[in-house]
Amino acid sequence: MYFVRFGDICVRFTGKAWDERELPEFTSVYDYDDEKKYSLDDLERESRRTDFGGAGRDEDAHAAVVMELFRRKGGEENCLCTDWDDTLTLLEDDEGDLDDRRPIIYPDELSLPTRKLIGDVAKLEHEEMAFRKKHMGKKPEDIDEATQKEFLKLDHKGWKIREALLDSDLGQMILEAYDPIEDLKTMAAQMFFLYSQTRMRAETEGGEPEEDFFYAGSNLYAHAVADQIMEEGDEGEDDYGPMLDDESRQALDDLYESFGGFVKVDDEDFAKEMDAATVAFLKGKGFDISSLAGAKAAQKFLETAGPEDAFVTEGPVDNEMDTFMGRMRLEAMLKCVKARIDQMIGGKK
Repeated sequence: MYFVRFGDICVRFTGKAWDERELPEFTSVYDYDDEKKYSLDDLERESRRTDFGGAGRDEDAHAAVVMELFRRKGGEENCLCTDWDDTLTLLEDDEGDLDDRRPIIYPDELSLPTRKLIGDVAKLEHEEMAFRKKHMGKKPEDIDEATQKEFLKLDHKGWKIREALLDSDLGQMILEAYDPIEDLKTMAAQMFFLYSQTRMRAETEGGEPEEDFFYAGSNLYAHAVADQIMEEGDEGEDDYGPMLDDESRQALDDLYESFGGFVKVDDEDFAKEMDAATVAFLKGKGFDISSLAGAKAAQKFLETAGPEDAFVTEGPVDNEMDTFMGRMRLEAMLKCVKARIDQMIGGKK
């Protein structure tokens, strides 16, 4: 049995008697060492599900799963206890929880890979601004197939870049890794702090501030705000919510039908990007579509999913455009999964 506190203190107890009522506050209990209940494949899936970005993100559970995988693969157990009192003593050691403050990070302390990711997010912000400027003032009925394709490519690209920054060494140091929206806000605040440091240095020592920090922070915070508004909005009256009149609602339905779930999109490069985005998204939902069983499970999920399931963040979708995008993303991912299944069983794409 595994006992975990704060995702940091992890003890495996193999004694015969233990009393859950004696456990220190905030202790989680897991039976991942039950080899009849959890196979190696089960543990690998559970590891992905509970890891950062997974559908069931849980630091305590992930710590226990990782330790059990390490044990199953022949690793040395450093926190094995057979005595219940010794187990309680280890769990009551709050040393790892004495300082909850995140470290202060200055520009010169950033690693080169993280600096590159920040530059990528800043570049993404410029691309998104150009997209908004290009399509400013368009109504739902004005959105054609080319515009939709352009948006989806930018959307998937942005999701991957922002997630990579959140999962960087900087993210590991400053993020709670519990609420994706709060993580975006925290990372945005870090970017604005870094920008202020370079700006003050430029004004006192000469030179120019590093604008990438500003634009990266702007992008991160804007997407956090958009996701939070979507989550906290009231539920709509129907699939598109109360914001559309009948004519606009019909226009979106007609446009969706005309796209036919991306049947008309035959651009090979875009298909590859869509497939890669589908793999990453479904992995976060706990599906491994590299195997036939995993792909079929993902197909079942996509066929019954609603528009709100097409996004990384959880919550109701009551915005007509987000609903439309969600439906399109589900159709596109379903096409990718079906193509993989056909390939695995010897069919044709």
